[in-house]
Amino acid sequence: MECRIAIVTFDRKAGSSLLPAFRGAVAPLFPEENIYHNHDGKSLMYRYPLIQYKLIEGRISIVGINEGAASVENHFQCGQRLTLRLYDKDVELHVASKVTHYYSPESFEKAENYYFLKGWLPLNQENHRKYIKAESLSEKISLLDGILSANILSLFGGFGYFSENRSIAQIVEIVSSDTVKYKDNEMLSFNVRFKCNAALPEFCGLGKGASRGFGTIFKSHPKSKR
Repeated sequence: MECRIAIVTFDRKAGSSLLPAFRGAVAPLFPEENIYHNHDGKSLMYRYPLIQYKLIEGRISIVGINEGAASVENHFQCGQRLTLRLYDKDVELHVASKVTHYYSPESFEKAENYYFLKGWLPLNQENHRKYIKAESLSEKISLLDGILSANILSLFGGFGYFSENRSIAQIVEIVSSDTVKYKDNEMLSFNVRFKCNAALPEFCGLGKGASRGFGTIFKSHPKSKR
């Protein structure tokens, strides 16, 4: 199966702290399309996000998947100018590029594909307690491996793909970790290199906060940190 991914990149470089404000400014532009904000008017919609707000090479970007790709292609054109209210300040953005490509979800018997995962938020309250309680690094990584495998299955589900192979993900290196704010809560964020038995789409997200720039996938080489 082929899935469509459209990426719109703006001319402005920013830090990740600007992404929540950017998402909050873009979503109201399309009130009839809940893929931009994942609310049905009453409650949060729990699904893999088809619109994701990212930093790609330091630039503010929007990634649209399938239905989200069609919407992004329709609403944004190269050279288009937007003036958005970000943190009580009017900011002018120009669409610098718009690229559409196709991705075929696929899984294999062996974990031989390498990726770098940036700003990954794997731990809910329960798993955070397990992670802190774990006495060895191998126990911690085993816990993270299981969560990462589940995150990959969730991504596959969002793309409408269901694998006959068991999801295998193995963290090769925890490059760094940090404490970040997510929805007013402090959470552990990880930058990791991992291998898995899946073909994953670059620039899409895994785990909690995927629509807000967390857990962005980058292709990696087996011997590199990216």
